[in-house]
Amino acid sequence: MNRHESEPGLDAAGTAEAWITDGVSVPRSKLRVMAGLFGKSKLRERAQQIQTQDVQAHIDLVRTWHSDYHQGQLKTDNETSREQGYNQDFFVTILGYRQAPIVPTTFKPKDTTESKQFPDAVLKYEDPSADIKNIFAVVELKGASTPLDKPQQREGNLTPVQQAFKYKPQYPTCPFVVVSNFWEFRLYNTNELVFESWTLDDLVDPEDDYIKFKTWYVLMHVDNFTAARGLSNTQTLLRLVLTAQEEIGKEFYERYKDARIKLLRDILKKNPTVDSDLAIEKAQTIIDRVVFACFAEDIGLLPPDIVEIVVREAEESKVDTSIFNAFKRLFAAIDKGSATLEIPNGYNGGLFATDSVIDSLDISDDVMRRLAKLSGYEFEEQLPVNVLGHIFEQSITDLESIRRQVHDDVDPDELRPDAATHDGQRHREGIYYTPDYIVRYIVDNTVGAYLREKEREIQAKHRLTGRLGEKGYAERQQKAYIEFQFILQDIKVLDLACGSGAFLVYVFDYLFRENQRVADILGDAALYSTDDFVRNILTTNIFGVDLNRESVEITKLSLWLKTAEKNKPLASLDGNIKCGNSLIDNAMFTDKPFNWSEDFAAVIAKGGFDVVVGNPPYVNAIEMSRNIAAPERRFMRSGYTTAVGAVDLYIYFFERGIELLKPGGKLGFITPNRWLSVSYGAALRQWLIDNTEFDSILNASDTHVFEDADVYPVITILNKRATGVPYKITAGRLEEMSAVPLGTDHDSTKLSSLPDNIMGFLLNDKLPITEKVFGQSARLGIVGEINATSTAAEADQYAAHVSDVPGHKIINTGTIDQYTSLWGLRGFRKQGRVIAKPYLDLDQVSENRRRLYESSKIIFAKIALRSEAVYDSLGEYASIDTNCIHTIKDDFLPEYVLAWVNSRLYNYVFTCLFDGARMAGGYLGFSAPNLRCTPIKRIDTDAQESFVKVASRLSALYRERAEADDAFKTLIKTTFGLTSWPTANGAWWSLESPAFVSNFRRRFNISEVEDLMGAHAKHGAVVGEKVAEIAKLTQQIDRSFYKLFGLTRREIELVEAMEFTIL
Repeated sequence: MNRHESEPGLDAAGTAEAWITDGVSVPRSKLRVMAGLFGKSKLRERAQQIQTQDVQAHIDLVRTWHSDYHQGQLKTDNETSREQGYNQDFFVTILGYRQAPIVPTTFKPKDTTESKQFPDAVLKYEDPSADIKNIFAVVELKGASTPLDKPQQREGNLTPVQQAFKYKPQYPTCPFVVVSNFWEFRLYNTNELVFESWTLDDLVDPEDDYIKFKTWYVLMHVDNFTAARGLSNTQTLLRLVLTAQEEIGKEFYERYKDARIKLLRDILKKNPTVDSDLAIEKAQTIIDRVVFACFAEDIGLLPPDIVEIVVREAEESKVDTSIFNAFKRLFAAIDKGSATLEIPNGYNGGLFATDSVIDSLDISDDVMRRLAKLSGYEFEEQLPVNVLGHIFEQSITDLESIRRQVHDDVDPDELRPDAATHDGQRHREGIYYTPDYIVRYIVDNTVGAYLREKEREIQAKHRLTGRLGEKGYAERQQKAYIEFQFILQDIKVLDLACGSGAFLVYVFDYLFRENQRVADILGDAALYSTDDFVRNILTTNIFGVDLNRESVEITKLSLWLKTAEKNKPLASLDGNIKCGNSLIDNAMFTDKPFNWSEDFAAVIAKGGFDVVVGNPPYVNAIEMSRNIAAPERRFMRSGYTTAVGAVDLYIYFFERGIELLKPGGKLGFITPNRWLSVSYGAALRQWLIDNTEFDSILNASDTHVFEDADVYPVITILNKRATGVPYKITAGRLEEMSAVPLGTDHDSTKLSSLPDNIMGFLLNDKLPITEKVFGQSARLGIVGEINATSTAAEADQYAAHVSDVPGHKIINTGTIDQYTSLWGLRGFRKQGRVIAKPYLDLDQVSENRRRLYESSKIIFAKIALRSEAVYDSLGEYASIDTNCIHTIKDDFLPEYVLAWVNSRLYNYVFTCLFDGARMAGGYLGFSAPNLRCTPIKRIDTDAQESFVKVASRLSALYRERAEADDAFKTLIKTTFGLTSWPTANGAWWSLESPAFVSNFRRRFNISEVEDLMGAHAKHGAVVGEKVAEIAKLTQQIDRSFYKLFGLTRREIELVEAMEFTIL
């Protein structure tokens, strides 16, 4: 973990000023835009295990191609004439791939995809006899004279890299892309910005015992790159690198957090005249400066180990100086410049600007030593900017926690990042870090898609048709890309809640790469320095706003770490990255108003932004009411069209983001998926249908996206245009390993096909049958009144009056099953109490509730994996935390309604509608608004009569089964002194007796085993009969509804295939 010892070059025995006055030689650095996929150390370790003599023949073979490139005809020969030889020499002879008919087959030239596209080759592992076919890479080959990043004169005008990535989605599980023009060989994973690259020069370079060849060989050799099962060795290495970065990041943050809290304690104790809020701000600035210095010394922006040297020289100085004073001199040198540090111009940018408060602080040496120890990490490889982003995001929430403790006058020595308060900050400001693959996908499909559309428009305008040998093509291409370059360099991209800057950092990467590509096409790359690109992107293209001031400063730090160049001043970001409330522009309602027309006046004056991206705050309506000031909530409710109902905070960000876009602009968000289905999302859904076109909605819930966020996320890409012309929308899921969307296209007309424009169907494949059901149905609300049986406040109030004193029986969600209540069998749980036979004193409830509780009604469990409804025909039950249908009209028999809402087909339709509103554990919410949206078929009461007897019998059977189950468990636990019941024995009647006995943790003697098995067989037979009858009658009801709605055999199979627990 710790790095090498300090390198020579500085006078270790000198004074604290020595590092400013003595000469230090440091290597030049390069911009850190596209780091390799695999880091350095782990890949190097594996490559060094290869003995040169074992691969010398391979290197010699590469050398023939190298010679042919420099002295022969490789540059002038076309792709076709050399492709077969290249495949044979590189893939077959050197890397060990095998073509058919050899099995397993690992290399196939000229493969054909299902959509009739033709990659030049695929690298795979295929063994038909074992039913194995795993694709590991698509391969795109070009001639040596074809630049890999230049559009080709052919259909689509794609670059070779873009062409390769066009093939990749045809192989959904394919992890890699290989692109080569015989001179350069590139290996990509999930996006076009990050890759490993080797040229022929690299592969024959003897430096460090041919380490470049060996790294290519160890990654690409068939034994490592492919596998019959699971991940290949190359995939595993990539995962290890990412996992190692994550683990090191967590370790680093613990040290970072510890150093910061000790720094703040020290400042507060030793500088009592400094305001506490100011102390927190300056402590963060100091640690930001130190982190920048640690990062900078690792990448050659500052001398190696300068942080360690500053500490050592302060300690060894003959002049009595503190370590902090030595650091202040370092900060000044970084800001103003130092010939000794080979940065005569300094880095400036604001981070190191003279700060009289910081300069006046008294800070202990021990504290600064601890802070300086952060330099013991290899930042460039172990803690790159994206990993630091995760750390910075955590630090924001911890800082707010610390600030609240300081405001509460907590003693400095007792300050700590409190876990509960940390969560509170997340609830208040909705801070969650977005996984890298999702950030990349959103940027690629907003910024990238926007630019690709503009590029295609310009290509068409200038008649770049792609016909080979077309007269004047080169001149038209030059004009086209001059025009495109103007659009590229003027694009405006906004993150409304920029957090630690994850999205903006990747936007920078994307735009930097595009600028390089276009400059290469125009042949004017030499006219633009890296600094030109960097400054234009940072000051012209990228914009961010955040409510949290620390987030703003950390976003700036992230961008500086990404873009800093040796001896080039840091770009000032104050004009583009700002603190404020993105949703409120009126100072009467918030202390941080953000007036878009003033704060980003030039952008708004030209019509707005081209792209909006981000991860809006995840704050639900309940947390908003607790943690966001009432004036702010009032302003948002009155100022936003989509603010209908108890909306979550991210709803407002959709409306604000679209409003800030130019016509034709794109928005890409990752948010909870609940807005697709819940009632409070209805206004947003209608507003988006009216004002945008949906590009895609992708489910990101299959993987553990947010480490401690209890949400199911969805990625939404929107276009700001509303032509009224039908279009296609892609819906499905985003595959993490390949970052490829797996989905289907829907007609845009489907967005309005269900009640309240419910869009949960986009997350599943249930729409066709659901539409068929709705086409023959009315809304469930026509049956009667559908309401909650209590408000949240009433539930808490009434629960206090629940006891075992006989009164009116009461049930809640936990005591409802299909067709029956579990009153007296399953304990009533509320407010930490469990009551076996609960009653409610009706004198303590309102008159309206009393009438409801004493009336006949169908009661639904509020939260369940499937619909659980019971018919309370006699008004026997009071109920809280549930919903119900009451005042049922005469033309609907309650038993018919009960049978329908408990049926498999009803649950299939409900899942289609509300998949997007699932909660933790996959639970669905059977709220009154949701129930009102569901269908029911109106049939005459005579036809309904056929369901009455069956539903009534099922109600009795479910109760009898539950009673028998409870009686048996009580018998066994009492007889054998058991205090708990094994989960594995849940459906005990379906088990063989030996398995039933073995599931208990305690050991039984032979006599006890015999008694257990005897009791199990006897009681199991009784319950088994009831279960069998339940299954038979349930099937009868399901088949009746299939027939009623005219489902085909295939449709019935699809409904029956839906999994959920029946009993």
